[in-house]
Amino acid sequence: MATKQFMKIGSVKGNSKDGKHDGWSDVKSISTGVGNAVNCVQAAKGKSSGAAATLSNISVKMEVDKSIPELLAYCAVGKVWDKAEFEICEEGESDPLLRIELGDKVAVTSCNVQADAAGSPEVTLGIAFAKITWKYKTDKDLFWDLKKNEGSLKAK
Repeated sequence: MATKQFMKIGSVKGNSKDGKHDGWSDVKSISTGVGNAVNCVQAAKGKSSGAAATLSNISVKMEVDKSIPELLAYCAVGKVWDKAEFEICEEGESDPLLRIELGDKVAVTSCNVQADAAGSPEVTLGIAFAKITWKYKTDKDLFWDLKKNEGSLKAK
């Protein structure tokens, strides 16, 4: 399945060519993950099995667009925003397949530009956050709050 990815961080303007994402940035890839040192042996004994969840920063790869000088400068000064948004859309579809919202506090923790003679200059961003919400198509929102170490789902 071919997809297109888009990113919007705070008030920073990108130059997406997609009509539904005016002011957003086109993104080549988005990567994030969640880990938890669950002990299944303890769970089998009826004891507490989970530890605090570990959520990785969002990693984004993109071509250089007009947002990059601003993101580089804001990374250098440690700027914090209230919100960042990502949408992953299937090719030809207007509604996102997956929407990721970062909230409470969001910061660009790294911004690396790489250019060579072989292709377009690329940027890799690291983005930290205090809360993340995932939404798949029209399903309910699921979230994780890092400060509270709790989310919308509970272990049973």
